[in-house]
Amino acid sequence: MGTLTIVLKDETENMLRRIVKQLYGSSRGGLSEVIDKAVRSYIARLEASSISKSVIFRAYKGETLVSEAKNLDDLAAALKDKGVDPRGLRIASSQGVRPVVRAGVRARRQ
Repeated sequence: MGTLTIVLKDETENMLRRIVKQLYGSSRGGLSEVIDKAVRSYIARLEASSISKSVIFRAYKGETLVSEAKNLDDLAAALKDKGVDPRGLRIASSQGVRPVVRAGVRARRQ
């Protein structure tokens, strides 16, 4: 376990200590626990955003690569500039796309 010395603004320190007191009272290690969770959460967000930035979308006609871009808007613009109709293309992502999950009751109209 490492030891870090950090400097916080007074306002940030007061907010942090108030939250720690609410969550853990005066128990030993509460401040370290909150800081550890906060840093882990922040790192996870940074890693997730860097992964999402590395997605590449590619448009294929058959097995031939027609164009690629970092987002779908740029891909559409590139295809338009080339005069290629996107309806006959296969669009692939370098990362899997999360499926849409829907829940609820469906009723039939009479």
